[in-house]
Amino acid sequence: MRVEPPDILAGAVDRSAIHKPLFTATLGGWDRFDEPYPVLAQAVPQLNTETWRVFPDGRMETVYKLRPGLTWHDGHPLTADDFAFTRPAELYVVESGIEQIRPEVREMDDIIAQDPLTVVIRWKRPYTEAGAPEQIVFPRHILEPSLLQGDPEAFRNHPYWTLDYGGAGPYRIDHWERGSYIEASAFQGFALGAPKIQRVRLTWNNDTNVNVTRLLSGDGDIALDGSLRFEQANTLRSQWRENGVVLLSPTSLRYIQVQARPE
Repeated sequence: MRVEPPDILAGAVDRSAIHKPLFTATLGGWDRFDEPYPVLAQAVPQLNTETWRVFPDGRMETVYKLRPGLTWHDGHPLTADDFAFTRPAELYVVESGIEQIRPEVREMDDIIAQDPLTVVIRWKRPYTEAGAPEQIVFPRHILEPSLLQGDPEAFRNHPYWTLDYGGAGPYRIDHWERGSYIEASAFQGFALGAPKIQRVRLTWNNDTNVNVTRLLSGDGDIALDGSLRFEQANTLRSQWRENGVVLLSPTSLRYIQVQARPE
């Protein structure tokens, strides 16, 4: 399986980057019909109820009840306190240059832990995707000591951001060989249930011919993120026949921008 070199931290889940939903978990998500569904939350908020209120001045408030018994990959309980901690931590992440601020974060005013299972998000203005925000969550028990040091460089270099990453997604990282591959196993405590596939191995390669060879030999099961071009897709179609599926996505734009000479 080939993906781009992982950026585990990256904020909202990019639906074209498989490594993010593999290892991270959010309050909610959006299905292929753009309908919201809960992940860490028990249910998505409903507009004009106590779970989703719009105030006269334009501000909003949404309430999410977490599923009971949530844990991080290391077994530590995941609670609303982690979400409350994530707000200042994520802003510090942006200040430290680890990641750019997400549009969703710009719309938020605050995240509050009402009790261990209740997350309250206050919004500066109406936000249509508040029903299932792809709000990431940071482990307070791991990152808070480093954050309290107030040293951006030390925080930026914390091993959590790379080889020691631990989230709450469906897969837990077992081994990360930088520049080569990631091996992961199914996380039995995942909010939506343990994955049926027990182990995955992610690799990345910029050579499309290598990717085709690996697929044809059975060394790889799926190629993602533009790792194949139309020519390679035709090769697979002609040789796979009934043994594989090729999905074409003719949505990429390639263009040459001509700059006229000033005179």
